[in-house]
Amino acid sequence: MKTKIISILCIAASLVTSCEVNETLCEAEHPHKGWVQFHYNWDKMPAYYQQYLNKGLNYLDSMFIIGDRVINQRISYFGYSTLNDDGCYKSDLFREWTEQGENGETLYHTEKTGDERANIYHIIEKINENGERVLVEQTYEKNEHQKKFFLPSGEYKFLTVNMDTKDYKYTGLSSADIENSNVHLGDVVLENVTYEGNSAEVAHPEEWTDNNTTFDKNVYTYEGTPAGFIRSSNEPVTVDSTAIMKWNADEVKTIEFHPIPVTQNIDVFFDLKKTAEVEFKVDSVWCIMSGVPHSTNVGTGALNVSSTDKIMFRTYFVDPNSVPTYDSQHLTDEIGNTNLRCYANITVPGIVENTVTDANTYIGPGVMQLIIWTNITDPTRTGPKPVKILVGMVNLHKSLTAAKLQTFDTDLMVWKKSRDHTSLYLSFDGSITYDMLYGSDVGGIVPFEEKEVPEEFVIY
Repeated sequence: MKTKIISILCIAASLVTSCEVNETLCEAEHPHKGWVQFHYNWDKMPAYYQQYLNKGLNYLDSMFIIGDRVINQRISYFGYSTLNDDGCYKSDLFREWTEQGENGETLYHTEKTGDERANIYHIIEKINENGERVLVEQTYEKNEHQKKFFLPSGEYKFLTVNMDTKDYKYTGLSSADIENSNVHLGDVVLENVTYEGNSAEVAHPEEWTDNNTTFDKNVYTYEGTPAGFIRSSNEPVTVDSTAIMKWNADEVKTIEFHPIPVTQNIDVFFDLKKTAEVEFKVDSVWCIMSGVPHSTNVGTGALNVSSTDKIMFRTYFVDPNSVPTYDSQHLTDEIGNTNLRCYANITVPGIVENTVTDANTYIGPGVMQLIIWTNITDPTRTGPKPVKILVGMVNLHKSLTAAKLQTFDTDLMVWKKSRDHTSLYLSFDGSITYDMLYGSDVGGIVPFEEKEVPEEFVIY
């Protein structure tokens, strides 16, 4: 009986340790090697982004790929150019194999990254008469333009996201995380990169003041500092992931990604009315919008709505009788115009409305500041027309509520963006009056009164 028990234990041990039985538990790079190649299909991107893809613009070019072996975990990283359809290793490559040489000797091959992953080395060795491995040949190539990538076989899940940009950074994807293979797909968080409002990175008018700075530090700020400004870039962050799939030894598998935006592209528009009975033109209208969620979980889409930033952008005049889109014709204001429709296209994680419904509340998220540059025809003066800068503020609670930019996921108990692309009509009394130009309102902040959103602009 004792002999039988020992035999059974030996068989069990061989099943656990054998690479032949369960290759996903084997740490050996050989013989259980597999290969992966990647392809990107942008067919799920909204129409707005197709214009850039069709022009071959490269902001969707540089992608980051994470391969997570779920059993006997191993994390692999790659950088990939979707335009060139090739990439490079971002984590260490190391593999070994043998082959028979022309003279019947055994040749030992090693392929590995070196020089801080700048190069890939190919090393061939053999056994000399003293039983020592000696170098036969060593070559190297730049770690770039790789069409396929080595992976130990097993069961993998893949995630792809844009590589870091000026607009966003990723927590959970730092150099230290990668070096220590300490990346977990569910922990990758997209975080806005913020700047001072007057910095070169932020487009802004020549003269302006931020009048929405007194935030509740526990609610509306990030890490206890006043909300920063994000760049008014239209570059999206895209993501895709795969289901768990099995790799067999010597198999070449093609992964096709169909990325979708993590961010939300929004056509923002509103109306101004020139009611002052004097001749004047509006040269430009700038907006400062507060309430942009500071971070987004890439894996779940969860928005951090308790920490928000601001975005500043210039609007353009479009046909006042149209619902504008990115390809709408830009117009200029003229003397005699009475209605101006202002339009801008922005890309953000979302916009959070103010929790205070009082229209006279201009502090916190969901508040828009307007900087309106005008020039006035003054019959008492000669020479250049005087420039007047109007500063307005409006609480957008009704407009943002009607737009439903975010939706609440009752399963995960988090807020998420509701759509990849949408229109946002800002409904307020945008009258530019005589008093704003000449009277008691000159030099002060004009409180624009929010109105109920017209039925055709309410999202259901």
